[in-house]
Amino acid sequence: IRATNSALYGTYDIELKCRDKDNSDPEGNKQLLALSVSVNERAGVSLEVAESGTTEGSIDIDSETTYLIKVNNEGNREDTISLSHSSNDWDADFDTNSVTLLPFSSQNVVLTIETDDDVDYGDDDEITLMGTSGNSGDEKGTLDLTTYVRVLYGLDLTATTVTKSGEPGDELIFNFEIVNKWSESVNFEITKKDWY
Repeated sequence: IRATNSALYGTYDIELKCRDKDNSDPEGNKQLLALSVSVNERAGVSLEVAESGTTEGSIDIDSETTYLIKVNNEGNREDTISLSHSSNDWDADFDTNSVTLLPFSSQNVVLTIETDDDVDYGDDDEITLMGTSGNSGDEKGTLDLTTYVRVLYGLDLTATTVTKSGEPGDELIFNFEIVNKWSESVNFEITKKDWY
């Protein structure tokens, strides 16, 4: 008897029947043997970013971003998996602290990351997520995420001086600061709007 990889935890009864086909009364001479087979408990937990997502995310200053995390019960028994996180500097919270899953099933949860106005573009924060089996505390699944302060295709144009005065015909010069909010090089063009 061999249990498959997806055999569920529990005890199963097996009945063996033996009879002599050459006997004139095979049913009357059959023998029955009852066996009992127990499938041991096996716990297993894994975490992954759901829907083919990436382990690297983006967030703006004083804002929030979310990750959709898939929690997998790889064990052969119903399990309540507790969720936690560590090693992060920014605020982070799951939408639930635990999930109860049937054997070999999964459920998505939401992780929210928040920044304040003390971060700057180019900063990043790493966080380690952990799912712990309620059936066996030694069984844990982990997932590392990195979130960057950046905005896709984002540029910030700020005038360092917003007010100047002069006589008619004077040339007034304004200085601007341009911030690339993304983590890679960006080509940009500044154009002047015709006022009159």
